[in-house]
Amino acid sequence: MSMILLRFLFLYIPFIFSGNAIDSSNDPEEEQIQTVPNVLTPESFNFVTYKDVDPDNLKENYSDHFSLINTGSTFSYEINSAFKCSEVKYKDTLMWIYLPKESQNGFPKKIVVDSHLFLVFLFFADLVKLYKCDESLCKFISQKQSMFNPTSLSLYKSESGSLVELDSSNFLSNHGFEIHYKLHDTSSFPDSSDFIKCTQIKYATHTLWNYGSDESGNKYPNKVIFNSFIDSIIVEFDTFYMIYKYDGKHFHALSTESLNGTIPDDFKLIGENNLEINKTDYETVNYPHDNAFAYKFNETKIIQLRFKDKSVWNYQNQEFLKLLYINIPKRKVMVQTQTLLLVYMYTDSWTLIFEGKTLDDKIHDDEYKPQEPEYEVDKDGLKDKYVLRLGKKPFRIMEFSSKTKTILVMVGIFLLFLITICLIIFIK
Repeated sequence: MSMILLRFLFLYIPFIFSGNAIDSSNDPEEEQIQTVPNVLTPESFNFVTYKDVDPDNLKENYSDHFSLINTGSTFSYEINSAFKCSEVKYKDTLMWIYLPKESQNGFPKKIVVDSHLFLVFLFFADLVKLYKCDESLCKFISQKQSMFNPTSLSLYKSESGSLVELDSSNFLSNHGFEIHYKLHDTSSFPDSSDFIKCTQIKYATHTLWNYGSDESGNKYPNKVIFNSFIDSIIVEFDTFYMIYKYDGKHFHALSTESLNGTIPDDFKLIGENNLEINKTDYETVNYPHDNAFAYKFNETKIIQLRFKDKSVWNYQNQEFLKLLYINIPKRKVMVQTQTLLLVYMYTDSWTLIFEGKTLDDKIHDDEYKPQEPEYEVDKDGLKDKYVLRLGKKPFRIMEFSSKTKTILVMVGIFLLFLITICLIIFIK
């Protein structure tokens, strides 16, 4: 009996007094590092689609109409060829809608979501619309029109003495700012024997690269990157990049060292005293994909971001750094200040490829209180209350000013009063 009692005490006393147990999750030093940040997920998005031959038969989130591709830090929806996407919603809030009289760009062919940066790209024929999201809504911030089109890019391999064009749909992934054609993953294929041996790269009639050229010798590319935001094609090898920049007529080639071997400590954060700040002055966020990470700054004022002693971003116009996101495999740095969102991509240097407004409505810095940022107007980005449907066809209703709304309400009340008086007289 005594032995049973001792076993009981040994097994259950730790649970009874569990509140006094040491819990490493409550360690204040551990709480400074957030290992699983907020990211966008496919569950937040809804799509209304229909078949070309049956435009009145609208379907919401009908998986037969599109394909979902998840590549880690980004995921994309590709609308199948026989269908059209007429509405895009984020958490049941209308983000984009096709209106026959106003949507001059037609229908999106693909929707790409950068889950880390909370950015959404709507790809049309020759236009990209860009949206910035928060926890509840997505707001249109910019658009990019370019005739530099990935459909003109061709990759070839050698087979029986002839060049054969590769079907790039089997190995491409769209990451929003860039399209990646992954030919060789050195982590998966360390012996370099089981990958696509690309021997020629062309854009339209321009031959950009050939296997055996002076720059690359007998090396095959690991990846080809298409960037319409800076009109460039980047051919990535183990230790260097071949970069081809397009000016509208011709390509200009150059080579540079790759970011292979880059570590977080290669980035330096400089404070107001022109000295590198301590790691205790910011919060580190580690993302689950791409070995990406971010730094959050509260009180610390950063005036410069450096990469290997070269400046990437500098403080200006009283805009201090609030958030810094770094994705080394994707060669991407995102800088967020009080009102600006800046995205840099690495080619031969860190190049600013995008500048937009943040979604911050209030700035809590007493020294700097700018006006609420003005957003670029998107005719297709409408609120639900300004869109009505006649049957299933959507159309816009006029958005009245507050003064006009007041007058209309008063007129409505007056008409209701007259109708009531008439009914009373009629009943008597």
